[in-house]
Amino acid sequence: KVMAGIENEGATLNGTVVQSENFQALDFLSQRYAGQCAVAYIDPPYNTGGDDFIYKDAYQHSSWLGLMADRFRVSRRLLSDSAAIFISIDDGECARLKSLGEISFGGDNFIANLIWQKKFAPQNDARYFSDSHDHVLVFAKNKPNFQVRLKPRSDKAKERYSNPDNDPRGAWASGDLLRMEHRDNSVYTIVSPTGKQWTPEPGTSWRHPEDEMLALIADNQVSFGADGNSKPRRKRFLNDVRDGVVPETILFHQEYGHNQEGTQVLKSLLAGLGVDFSNPKPVRLVSGLLRIGADSKGAVLDFFAGSGTTGHAVIDLNREDNGTRKYVLVEMGEHFDTVLVPRLKKVIYAKDWKEGKPQSRNTGVSHACKVLRLESYEDTLNNLRLPARLPEAQELALQTASPAVRDEYTLGYMLELETQGSPSLLNVSAFTDPFSYTLQTATGTAGETRPVNVDLVETFNWLLGLTVRHTDFIREVCVVDGTNPQGERVLVLWRNTAKVDAEALNEWFTKQGYSTRDLEYALIYVNGDHHLENLRRDDQTWKVRMIDEEFPRLMWEGC
Repeated sequence: KVMAGIENEGATLNGTVVQSENFQALDFLSQRYAGQCAVAYIDPPYNTGGDDFIYKDAYQHSSWLGLMADRFRVSRRLLSDSAAIFISIDDGECARLKSLGEISFGGDNFIANLIWQKKFAPQNDARYFSDSHDHVLVFAKNKPNFQVRLKPRSDKAKERYSNPDNDPRGAWASGDLLRMEHRDNSVYTIVSPTGKQWTPEPGTSWRHPEDEMLALIADNQVSFGADGNSKPRRKRFLNDVRDGVVPETILFHQEYGHNQEGTQVLKSLLAGLGVDFSNPKPVRLVSGLLRIGADSKGAVLDFFAGSGTTGHAVIDLNREDNGTRKYVLVEMGEHFDTVLVPRLKKVIYAKDWKEGKPQSRNTGVSHACKVLRLESYEDTLNNLRLPARLPEAQELALQTASPAVRDEYTLGYMLELETQGSPSLLNVSAFTDPFSYTLQTATGTAGETRPVNVDLVETFNWLLGLTVRHTDFIREVCVVDGTNPQGERVLVLWRNTAKVDAEALNEWFTKQGYSTRDLEYALIYVNGDHHLENLRRDDQTWKVRMIDEEFPRLMWEGC
């Protein structure tokens, strides 16, 4: 009922948050978000082995690089052709990660190695040097298409501009007119309005030949000071300079925050909830990078989402500039529910927090995000169903077989054939009632399991890469209207086939005003048997397709 009230769901939702191992999640998201992410920021495990990060964080270098390479390969598919990825890392793996990035994204697509000042005070107990910085490596998907956005000009920078002579062109700042090298055509004498003469010192010259300089002076673009006696300087008008400042490769803590700030912000949000998360990045760092990397629209990807700093930054940026950025976050582990999701909810509710309480009124935003939980590897194993007993001859043969033969049977024949119909391997026969499909999912530390409903409708939408326009439940039939990655309009119909059989579906279809001959929908998907008229498309494929066949095909494609 809630979803039925949302029109143009794909455009309305502000974020997607996925609880999953990130390689699996990136693969799952790749159909829907292929080429859709305008920028990515990740803060992966630094491979130090010295923290409590949920991912294993003490790999051999080659194993850690393998982990990162797999994720780079899949995540690259989600980036738009003009996108860039920003990757936080420390000195320990920076060089190796840069080399891997050049392999994964192409050496010509390396943009910069930014230095972030993560600490503002020296660490006197350091063994060698006080570690005050981290790196942020920047790679473009396609460097010629990537555009660095200018930083907003600060109030302090604007203070350099004034208009002491009431020039009609507005405020200006003066710049040096001398060049620190000798050029014959630019060595001459300039006479100020008071008659004072100015000639370049040996080894230097003016920046302009004499005829150009005289034209600038005549156009009042050269200042000789308030008394007309000062050394000539070029007037640079604020209206003529670029609307912003080119970002630098050093990210100072005064502008981009520091480690302590990241921790303080998280504590101010979640105080009293009894949760902890070590070393979250400051919002100002991620906000600053997102401003540099993309404009105020498009999707922002973070597949090592941690405490949710990237989502927090996106919400704050949109609040500041009325942007339409969306976030796509992937994270695993218990802090997904105790830190990441609560943090996003609080930031949506109010901009400022202290000791877990909102400090500002009327700063909440209208916001909707979708939280997805993907079946884990452990869930898959827990839901494999084997026959209670093998045929007697088969069991006797296994007992007398060598260990190698028994292993081959177990890992090959048994897992491939005898587990068919297991919930985690997609039991298509259960599509009779697709709204009651369940998996046994482990909960708590003791490993108990409980049945959890699986949203087959939502899963199929993602497998199709569907941008959903509308979802509704009309007279026992779930109707999904959307657009696939090829830009085709798609209609998906789900029903409990025991309640709505093939004849009833045909009658329902006609009463709702649908027709397979109608060109409004390029494809129609239906679960269970049906009597809908089917037609050949221009590509000679069928227009009406059975979900029972398409679901497993899409699910196992490429495996």
